[in-house]
Amino acid sequence: MGEAANFGSWSPAVDEILSTGERLTALGSWNWVLSKAAALEAVRRIGDLGVGILGGDVYRREGAELVFDYAGWHSDPRPEEPASDSIARSIGEAAGYISAYPNEAAMFSLVPNLERRQTTGVDP
Repeated sequence: MGEAANFGSWSPAVDEILSTGERLTALGSWNWVLSKAAALEAVRRIGDLGVGILGGDVYRREGAELVFDYAGWHSDPRPEEPASDSIARSIGEAAGYISAYPNEAAMFSLVPNLERRQTTGVDP
């Protein structure tokens, strides 16, 4: 039984993007955490799939361990907002939050919005 069978999954395409990071299993999550640069690249690539970002959390290292930094953001879809607008807004908000975060060593988890997406020709 492989790793995918032991953990949850967003989707094959999104998992491929996020799995460049480190699993958060020690903190009880099946999601991944990424460096600032990797998180910004992941946000761009997820947006290219036509998928928005609902939000994310910030982590930091204390020695060899990752700990929650008690920071994060969310970008809720707005009623009557077209999916394309919601996706573009959420991608911009995620990239803006990550870029502006003052700790360059911070690490970020992302929560993709797979329920509301655009058709891009690629199955996210």
